Amino acid sequence: LIKNFRLDLIREAIKLLLDNPHLSNRELARQIGVSEPSIRYWKKHPIWTEERQKLINDRAEAIGLKDAQE
Repeated sequence: LIKNFRLDLIREAIKLLLDNPHLSNRELARQIGVSEPSIRYWKKHPIWTEERQKLINDRAEAIGLKDAQE
């Protein structure tokens, strides 16, 4: 359905951004080897929000918190 929809790269981008919230789309794109428009496109897509929440939840579980929704 979505061309060049690389979930592994999307997850990598989200992880980078969670660790480095100051990163620009351009810098984020450069670090994972995709175009800046790809980053913009991903961020607008619901998969970005879903995967971001999953990662936040996983990290929260890893440090022993139950609810990472806040």
